[in-house]
Amino acid sequence: MKICFLHRLNSFMAPSGLLQIAAIARELGHECFYLDMNDEKWKADMKVFDPHAVCCSLMSGEAKWYYGAASWIKANLPNAIMIAGGSHPTYFPGGMIKDSDFHVICRGEGETAFKVFLQHLANGAQMVDFKDIPNLVTKDSEDPMNIPMYALEHNLDLLPPPAWDLFYDSTHLGGNNLRSYIAGRSCPHRCGYCFNASFHKLYEGQRPRQLRKLSPEYIVSDLEHIRDTWGLKFLKLYDDVLVNSYDDWLHEFTALYRERLGIPFFCLMRADSLTEKIAKRLKWAGCQTISMSIEAKSETRAMVMDRHMDDQALIDAHAICRKLGISTFANVIVGLPDTHSDDDWEALELALRCGCTWIEYVQYTPYPETALGEMTFDSGYAKRGDLNVHTSYQNRSILTCFTSQEKDAQENFGTLGVVATLYPWFLPVARWLIPGKPRRIYLLLYYVVKMRIMQNKIYPSGNSRLQRWKIYWRSLKQEIWRRTDEEV
Repeated sequence: MKICFLHRLNSFMAPSGLLQIAAIARELGHECFYLDMNDEKWKADMKVFDPHAVCCSLMSGEAKWYYGAASWIKANLPNAIMIAGGSHPTYFPGGMIKDSDFHVICRGEGETAFKVFLQHLANGAQMVDFKDIPNLVTKDSEDPMNIPMYALEHNLDLLPPPAWDLFYDSTHLGGNNLRSYIAGRSCPHRCGYCFNASFHKLYEGQRPRQLRKLSPEYIVSDLEHIRDTWGLKFLKLYDDVLVNSYDDWLHEFTALYRERLGIPFFCLMRADSLTEKIAKRLKWAGCQTISMSIEAKSETRAMVMDRHMDDQALIDAHAICRKLGISTFANVIVGLPDTHSDDDWEALELALRCGCTWIEYVQYTPYPETALGEMTFDSGYAKRGDLNVHTSYQNRSILTCFTSQEKDAQENFGTLGVVATLYPWFLPVARWLIPGKPRRIYLLLYYVVKMRIMQNKIYPSGNSRLQRWKIYWRSLKQEIWRRTDEEV
């Protein structure tokens, strides 16, 4: 059969989950094709390809684009079966199967379910048969939130490496020296703005909070293939948390990575898990940057986010990185429900004490089946399942509890707040300008600062001058898009 993997490329990272699903389809002997919805030819190309099935993976902020694509496919390729997985289908399956034209929704980790789905499809199964496959929801499913689920796979090495060629051979990222990679799955934490708490409930009794890692040999061999085929000069390890402690996996991975790759890399950690021993080992292996989120002032982190971490842990972790010459990347969420501008300024002051190399102030967006999202919906500050949520979390707040002037200040935090945190001499100017109207000149100032620090300290990827200019241009267009209303 012919299988199309439809994606909307909005970042500089490969959709590894979608590409791993594609690798499974290839193992079963199916012909696979990747299409980017940002390419205006995607509809014509899909008509030519005429797939038996179209597969998508999506988050809630992207849902409207995929709903629109599904409607077009239904009208123009009525015989194609459409299946969607990812966070939005996992936590909003009933609304999605009801309101979109997708035929099948996959909840949770879908490799086994997808394999069985393709086998059923190849054998001529009818739509009603798909609802009997664990993890899958169809319009015939009686209770989408309570369906049988396949067990979690704890030996991730049994999964094939993602079909990187589908993506790198057909997008501009094939020529980029920076690559993204996910070394494992799960997260032990339950932050209120994140889906992980719901994921733990979905797989209750199966150790869902335990970090499940690919073996070091699997990862390094796959990265060698990427390096030898498309080039690799900087790696972004994009696991929610790379490790929680110094363990055998970390020891073996860093040794293999240093010996066979020796390429600088970025990873994410929890500040309260980063010890000097872990940081030294990561630095020895080639770690250039560690991302550790601040999120908010301490009271808000604990009470609103269910993220229990004291300020000193954040300050100490950043100090360890400075001592070892590791750059740091932090995030702060502004515009949280029932907070005020003073709370955002306190978070900025904490960021100053941490001394981050780079920071982003992002707008809070409520998502279904997250604790903080449900609290926001229950308070009437946003509509549950609203598809008008912007794809980017840096767009203007949708919460009704803030005035227009307060939302202006939140937007300015995303530009001027960044500059003030990195260059404290600018702080008096920022305090004067942030309460006013957002202006494009603020975005330009932020962008110039961002590109300088990103290229030199956060992701020094060794790109040529021409590659850098291409990245600058795409990044600038992306920054403007993030702060512009989307028209689907």
